[in-house]
Amino acid sequence: MSVRELLIAGSSQKSITRTFVAQTHNDSSLVVHEWKRSGVVTQDSTSVSGKVFNEIIFSPSANSFAVYETTGAETLIYAWDKDTGIGSQVGSAQSGKRIIDISPAGDAIAFSNSSAGTYEVYAYSASGVGSLIDSTSSRIRKFSKSGNYLIATAGSTTAFLMDWDVSTGIGSTYSHPAATYGSVRGDLSKDDSFFITIGTNGNGGMDIFPFDGSSISAKTGSLELGNSVPSDININERQDAVIVAVADSTSPFDYIAAAPINPNKTFGTKFSASSSMRSLSQGNLADFNATGNVVMFTQNSNFVIQKFTSSGFGDELYRDQTAGSTWADIIEVT
Repeated sequence: MSVRELLIAGSSQKSITRTFVAQTHNDSSLVVHEWKRSGVVTQDSTSVSGKVFNEIIFSPSANSFAVYETTGAETLIYAWDKDTGIGSQVGSAQSGKRIIDISPAGDAIAFSNSSAGTYEVYAYSASGVGSLIDSTSSRIRKFSKSGNYLIATAGSTTAFLMDWDVSTGIGSTYSHPAATYGSVRGDLSKDDSFFITIGTNGNGGMDIFPFDGSSISAKTGSLELGNSVPSDININERQDAVIVAVADSTSPFDYIAAAPINPNKTFGTKFSASSSMRSLSQGNLADFNATGNVVMFTQNSNFVIQKFTSSGFGDELYRDQTAGSTWADIIEVT
């Protein structure tokens, strides 16, 4: 094979990653955006009369998304394709069940069941929700990025880990030692080697704990955030940065904060806040795409897509300030 033929063969095998963000409005609409080098474009949208959408979560299998509809108090599953956009509703609506998260393998889906007061995990596939796998009274917050654990809290505090397997269900639990800032929520690194919690004690902040699969060790670092109500936390897949949504009561009112994570499992200096995050409502959600070069965050009546680099927040790519609550999720696919 010639050099030219080798180059052509190599280029044809190179995977192209694409970043999408799904957004909900309280005007009964669902919108999917795509970030391209030329900017953010609308991939597809749909609206359903009489329905008010809230939480929305992509299946990591990139074939569907789940959305909570508040009027009927039910979770709906819609087909989705990276090339053709939003499809039809898949399977039956999950009445009385509110979407929490979909497993990284796309084979399980977690709900809260308000009528039973439990948190439940069901089988999941491209055809929708399957049978119940397991349930717990602990408040499931999300699946870990590896899919090996569930991140949960006891009531509204004390974040901890639970073993998870799609075949056997929920297993052993792993609680962290005392945290400086408490632990309203937490996130586990993709390689399962460290657990970061956010809390409200004192001025509020984050603690980082090493994890070896059998126990959570004493914290190796803490970082004050100066907030009163942290509401979301996500570690990027490179494991070198963390982003949180908070309600900061001190100027300059940074509702989305981010910090680097050092190799020795400590925090670096918090990144400087972007003007996009100042003087806005309390942060709701914040997350990275897989390569960590784009972040998505939502606030009351504010939805923002922004670049992210090793130095912190970059250029703002897109903003929507439509009145009403806004929720979103981000996915990177090939």
